[in-house]
Amino acid sequence: VNDCTVFVLARRFGVCARQSARERLFDNLLRHVAVAVVIGYQLPQLSLETLGNAVFGNESATLFDEVVKCAPLLFLGAIVAMEHYRGARLLAAALLLSAVGDWAGERGWFLAQAGSFMVAHVAFALYFLRRTKVDAAGVVLSVALVAIGIATEILLLPHIGSIAERVMCGGYIVAIIAMAVSAIMRQGVWRWGGAAAAMLFVLSDGCIAWNRFVEPLPYAGLWIMTTYFAAQYIFAIIGLKEGEAK
Repeated sequence: VNDCTVFVLARRFGVCARQSARERLFDNLLRHVAVAVVIGYQLPQLSLETLGNAVFGNESATLFDEVVKCAPLLFLGAIVAMEHYRGARLLAAALLLSAVGDWAGERGWFLAQAGSFMVAHVAFALYFLRRTKVDAAGVVLSVALVAIGIATEILLLPHIGSIAERVMCGGYIVAIIAMAVSAIMRQGVWRWGGAAAAMLFVLSDGCIAWNRFVEPLPYAGLWIMTTYFAAQYIFAIIGLKEGEAK
């Protein structure tokens, strides 16, 4: 294991470009376990936070809250950034921009949060567009998603008072639907896993919008964050698996 660790570190810093099968297996296992640990600690935290807010009321965010909210995406982005294939930096940038959005959301800065995630969705879309191919299943799902996006915008607009928020929400819906369509059309490892993750992301953000602009959803935080982290975890795994295939 010590020898494997040396090779992992050497590869990360460019000292060694070649690994044996055993060393590569250890490297991949280490990263997958690390990702699972991050998600594993985060979801119980979300459940406890939801329970605490229900009992004691929702308090303003503390520095600890901000760190806990941002840490998983920072970690996922850092892991994917260690990959050396073309496109890995795009995916890492999308994950790290999501961390910025999480931080802004925890601070209550809605426009900054939406803006960060909108740029993240552009980066996700560019990553997925590297391997796209039009097929019947992809077209049907994409048309359905576009219809959902249009319907969502029509439903939300009467409930949004601020012009700035209306413009941001309109642009954001376009960005996230473009990301989801590119994920559905993508070919390669975990194609349908990526499509499912994109739809989970759409569901999560739909819950955010409904909860903020229309009416409060029961256990909103739990539903929003579990679908969100599941989507991001799958995106990160896709990035790692694409690296394995190189």
